[in-house]
Amino acid sequence: MQLLSPKKDIVFHALFREDTKELLAKMLSAILKRKVHVLSIDKDRYLELTTPEDKYGIMDLRATLDNKDVCHIEIQLSKYTDILNRLLYYWADNYKRQLKKKGTYSGLKRAISILITEHSLDELKDIKSTGLKWQIKDSDTGVYVLTDTLEVYIIELEKARRLYKENPNSEIYQWMMFLDNPNSEEVDAIMKENKDICEATSNLEDICADEELQRFIQYKEKQEHDWASYREQSIKEGMEKGFKKCQREIITNMLNSGMSLEQISNITKLSIDKLKQLSAHK
Repeated sequence: MQLLSPKKDIVFHALFREDTKELLAKMLSAILKRKVHVLSIDKDRYLELTTPEDKYGIMDLRATLDNKDVCHIEIQLSKYTDILNRLLYYWADNYKRQLKKKGTYSGLKRAISILITEHSLDELKDIKSTGLKWQIKDSDTGVYVLTDTLEVYIIELEKARRLYKENPNSEIYQWMMFLDNPNSEEVDAIMKENKDICEATSNLEDICADEELQRFIQYKEKQEHDWASYREQSIKEGMEKGFKKCQREIITNMLNSGMSLEQISNITKLSIDKLKQLSAHK
């Protein structure tokens, strides 16, 4: 059986859901380099894919860990010029949403943001490794950490593929190889040594047999292909005005089908403010 890529947002959420949270804990333990347990996953989006507003999936996944830390995980396949700003924005939202009405700052727990990106980042091009922990430190010594409530991890799959060849026993690189291509010979070899990857592959096989999930993935891919085709056609014809008209038509159709602005932004790569402008234009 040809397995679906766990890098696809819908497949990722289907793989790491509430009833498989221990599997997520095993991957997070490898990334964070400390053993963690997952208490809950913010929203079981795989089960909610049967509702119109969730049928396109959402890119991010949020989980609460055993020490009440909150963890946000995102897989990003497109190349963003402002990806770091986006990452910090999501971290800030992850941190802020802990504070309930009349709550106190003392109740805020560590917020962890993990970005797994298909492409290497220009800002990190001089760093050979990937998956480093980023925190706020002093500018003189670089030793003193201001607070442990901020943790950011960036894993570049391009680097992970190369680093796996140098260190095939690294658990974090083994997980990234699985996410990158579960059908590869490397993953076949990893499964013989890593029972957690073997379990993840078994779960993925069950998911791939789900005809409803296959239908959702095909529908989303069609929307993405349609968007790319409209853009290519407009650019070739040099009709920027026509392209904007196509944008408005597609966005209107997406909104009418029940998609949220956040979901449309994930597909089109346009900001929510831009989408509001286009959808309001008559």
